[in-house]
Amino acid sequence: MPVGREVNDISHYVDVSQTPHVARERHRFDSSHEINDLIVEFPELPPGTTVRVQGEELIAEKGVAEIEFDTPGTYTISFQHFQHLDEEVEVTLE
Repeated sequence: MPVGREVNDISHYVDVSQTPHVARERHRFDSSHEINDLIVEFPELPPGTTVRVQGEELIAEKGVAEIEFDTPGTYTISFQHFQHLDEEVEVTLE
């Protein structure tokens, strides 16, 4: 698979669904979210996204992640999916 200097493992992934394999650019997440009391919902994630917060990990199987917290505060939530750039989002619950 020929690639140029601007193609790397961080910015691209290999699409093996076709032959020959193709390097494709990773997308940015749609990390829009809604906060309702101590619950944060991310409704627009790609299915299969790994979501991490406070040492815990969940998989957004259907593209939706709902995270419930015990106390108000500021939390960092990270997202990872092979077709997307890794991303962190900080949310503040009051």
